[in-house]
Amino acid sequence: MSTAAVVRSDAVRPAPVALDPIRSGLEALSLFFLIQTALLLRSRHLAWQFFASTVGPHSASTMVGPVWPDLVSSLLPFLAIAASGLVLAVSGRRYAWALPAVVWFAMSFFLGGIARVPHPQPLGAGWMPPPGTPFGSPEWWAQPWAGALVDYGLALLPAAVIAATVAAASPGRASGPGAVMRRVRAVRVRPEAVAALALCCFFLWLAVSSTTEAAADPTQPWSAVPGLLPPFLFGLLLGTRRPRLVWAAVAVPFLFQVDASAFLWPSVQATTSATLSAMPFVAMCAVGVAYGPMTRAFERLRDAPLAAVTLLNLLNVADAVLTWIAVRSHQAVEANPVVRMLGLPAKVLIVALISVFLYRLRPRAIVWGVAVMVAVIAWHVAGLYLTATA
Repeated sequence: MSTAAVVRSDAVRPAPVALDPIRSGLEALSLFFLIQTALLLRSRHLAWQFFASTVGPHSASTMVGPVWPDLVSSLLPFLAIAASGLVLAVSGRRYAWALPAVVWFAMSFFLGGIARVPHPQPLGAGWMPPPGTPFGSPEWWAQPWAGALVDYGLALLPAAVIAATVAAASPGRASGPGAVMRRVRAVRVRPEAVAALALCCFFLWLAVSSTTEAAADPTQPWSAVPGLLPPFLFGLLLGTRRPRLVWAAVAVPFLFQVDASAFLWPSVQATTSATLSAMPFVAMCAVGVAYGPMTRAFERLRDAPLAAVTLLNLLNVADAVLTWIAVRSHQAVEANPVVRMLGLPAKVLIVALISVFLYRLRPRAIVWGVAVMVAVIAWHVAGLYLTATA
């Protein structure tokens, strides 16, 4: 009886669904390619009609270029969004795999558009209205909305298939909001992780401030956030849990931000400029990835107080040297009254005495001094960058 029951239960058990991200990815990419091709051909035709009625057919043919440059430029951000979802889904982010793409979608509201008509920016160039479309036409907001939803949906489709398949293949693990909240409450908050996250957020703030100060229009204090926040969040979620996927920390922000036209008509100057312009976004993704290694480094320093004392004093000496350079070059003013009275060597000596004192009484607390000094050195580096770009 028991053997028959086992046989019957095995007979009705559903077969596991096979993971096929390559097939779903190719289907989504092909559909995106076909939609963009049709939209760009229509847009080119309408643009030709508009210019032909104003400057003549011959000039219109010259002004309306081919379709493939815009098509290639549209494929790069599509591939970046698709890769971000796929990599996070494969790395085990069962619930947060779409979060960077959602933030990219939300931040696109601040990256352009028509005044008083807020709308997201689609990934494909074919959704934008052709020349000659009246600004009062619904196409200026309806098409970008529809395009953004279609483009992001297609880009995230392969990752959604993987996430759903992985969830179906692990029925023993409870799901739902209640189970998620129970797992969140069970997580033990580590002080080293909090310090590492605070430092990463501080680096992000420094990058936003430095980019805004160096920009042509510094009157918008958060103008750099739409570009820098999504890659930082992607790197934070990616981490180093699977070293084989760390390549995505470079590929995803680079593909999303790089100007494809510099590679379609390549020249040394244009290619170099386009590559360098994408590097800050790659760097922000690297800052997010650094959260995990930084946490582990703080944990090791906590258990190795002698190494923490040595590193703290080395960072303190570097801080003193950078401060001396900034003051001598009239780029900064010393604000510490003790240093103004006793000089920088006294500061180095005082910090050394305090570190030795902590080493004897509370050796595990030295790591927090190291975290503070890392933030101070980052502040110096941001100041040097602003001085170089001024």
